[in-house]
Amino acid sequence: MADSRFLKFFNYILLVEGNYSNDKNDKGGETKYGITKERARECGYKGNMKDLTKR
Repeated sequence: MADSRFLKFFNYILLVEGNYSNDKNDKGGETKYGITKERARECGYKGNMKDLTKR
């Protein structure tokens, strides 16, 4: 049950946060899939945020 609830909300996040964004009014800066550039770097991602994939 918990797994299905997680997947439901995770898929919703991907739907609403799935596009690349760099809104000057959003203090998160560059984001894709709801992941900020800062957090992506902390996790070892070194590429362009526009190129970030789901896998």
